Amino acid sequence: MLLALLATSATVCLARFGPYTGDSGRYLQIAANLSNGNGFSGATQAPYDPEVFRPPMYPLFLAGLMRLGLDVYGVVLVQIVLYVTAIQIAMRTTLTVTGNPLAAGLQGLLLAANPALVRWTVSITTEALCTALFCLVAWCIVRSLHQATWSNTITLGISIVFLLLTRATYVVLVPLVIGVSLITSWKVGRLRYVGVLAMIVLVPTALWIGRNLSMMPSEFHPFGIGSGMALWGRAVELQEASQQRGTVLIASNRDYQVAHEGTDPALQAKADADLFRAASEAIRFRWTEFVRMTLSLIVFREWVERYDPGLPAAALWAVTAGSGALLGMAYVGIFLLRSRWACALPLLVLCFGVAAAHAPFATEARYTAPVRPILYMFSALTAAWVAEWVIGVMRRRTVGSGWQEG
Repeated sequence: MLLALLATSATVCLARFGPYTGDSGRYLQIAANLSNGNGFSGATQAPYDPEVFRPPMYPLFLAGLMRLGLDVYGVVLVQIVLYVTAIQIAMRTTLTVTGNPLAAGLQGLLLAANPALVRWTVSITTEALCTALFCLVAWCIVRSLHQATWSNTITLGISIVFLLLTRATYVVLVPLVIGVSLITSWKVGRLRYVGVLAMIVLVPTALWIGRNLSMMPSEFHPFGIGSGMALWGRAVELQEASQQRGTVLIASNRDYQVAHEGTDPALQAKADADLFRAASEAIRFRWTEFVRMTLSLIVFREWVERYDPGLPAAALWAVTAGSGALLGMAYVGIFLLRSRWACALPLLVLCFGVAAAHAPFATEARYTAPVRPILYMFSALTAAWVAEWVIGVMRRRTVGSGWQEG
């Protein structure tokens, strides 16, 4: 049933949106250059300057599939398999944390039938890879709370590194996971595992930072460019109520075009830095509104689908209402699971930590899509609690009716 639901959702999303997004072109170009031996570059012709905007993991993933002869739809099929794997990992995590098989089953059905998540699974963008990796990180964290092993520690460390190299904002997981591991290991004599985890994560992170600083010595972009473009988008949103008009204003900015579409590292770095300074200056005069909006994003808006020009009004309303209801159910589920907070709290820290890392720079709900399979553990728990309550009421009525007849 799960596979049938996922196949239906994927077919509907592909028919409605197709596999391409605004990010797909650059990822495919970088992957083509990697596959053809032109290096990690977004250029369409020589000289193939190093890429400083997109991290390398997703282009490497695409390049590997290209070398195997897969086209775009072949990539989508592989990403669907990854999503099935992510669902299985999420369900196993839910069963371990909640001890409720019904909640795990409902979570699987919810993730398979959710078009707001499946849409990004069938798109050429990083969400599919990030979803699988984040679910693996969450599962490794839960396992480490019960019993630390070297295989689990190594898997956790590599998954975090791959996430960081897929989307730069996941660098927030580095201090969060090491901090959670340190706190949970301090009193049980497992600090050696934390030390190894820190080395696995910090050494590649330092190498990636060093690479980016050497590529752009005139500006400070330790994780690549992009923060200026993203913050500029937030500054425009503060001044422009219409998201559609705001998108046009952002894309028409000359520095934004150079940073987003260019291939010269020096020019891209300068353009992104100029955008960051301009955005910071604009936000400085409306900083209270910016902080209020950022907090609202972390707890509500970043989890709810609110705007999509590709959807008719009725469909968008249904998606918005559905994602809002799931968020509300998640908050109820957090309360229901309060007796197991020792296991659930680290997962909440990871989920809302990722939301907090994105909130100052982006307002789109797509950026929380990779972590929602884990957050929806709590939504599924609420659904299971309601279902069990209804079943209990029906059974009591059946018993009462039989007793009266007797």
